[in-house]
Amino acid sequence: MKYYANWKLNKTQKEMKNYFKQFNSFAITDTDELCFFVSSCILLSTCKYSKYSIGIQNIAPAVWGAYTGETSIEQVIECGAKFVLVGHSERRNIFFESDDMIASKLSLLQNYDITSVLCIGEKIDEVKQKDEVLSIQIDKALTKLDKIENIIIAYEPVWAIGSGLTPKTKDIEKTIKFIKKYISKKYKIDLEVLYGGSVNKNNIVDLKRIKSLDGFLIGGASLNAQDFYDLINA
Repeated sequence: MKYYANWKLNKTQKEMKNYFKQFNSFAITDTDELCFFVSSCILLSTCKYSKYSIGIQNIAPAVWGAYTGETSIEQVIECGAKFVLVGHSERRNIFFESDDMIASKLSLLQNYDITSVLCIGEKIDEVKQKDEVLSIQIDKALTKLDKIENIIIAYEPVWAIGSGLTPKTKDIEKTIKFIKKYISKKYKIDLEVLYGGSVNKNNIVDLKRIKSLDGFLIGGASLNAQDFYDLINA
């Protein structure tokens, strides 16, 4: 099972060092895969203290150039990143990233030995059209790719992120199956799918029962080392 922690705009270097000092002492089964997504190259350098994979939450749509305030894929790889989040709803809604921008980032990442985690999800007013919304997001994100590889899908209903609300387990299972079937039928490839959106100690046991699910993208519940460990082992 995959447990990917999205720390968003949290943690200083000192806090991360202390976190991993504690977390590294925990026993994690070999069948579980962990990754911690941080917000900047500065924090990536601190992740040398981690025993587990490290990812970055965002990259520029170009390798180099006049992109003030952005971070290059080659910079983050040099700092040790193995994964990149693409298309997170906060990037789409707060920073107005377009479908074309997301497609450009995925296309760029295909040239590197790094895994892209593509986030998709519906807003609260799109729930009734969820399948259509998700299929459009998938198609637009993949439109510039010559080949599809090293991509994981993270399904995060926008209305569930940070709200404490989650869809019913049966609805999540139905959606995960839809995503996998849609991609397999249209693109002739099988991709792993994660679930994210208010994953916590109160719902993780039920969520783990979803057989078609490959893992989780976890926000606030991953910020405390002991809490995250307890969630993984629930």
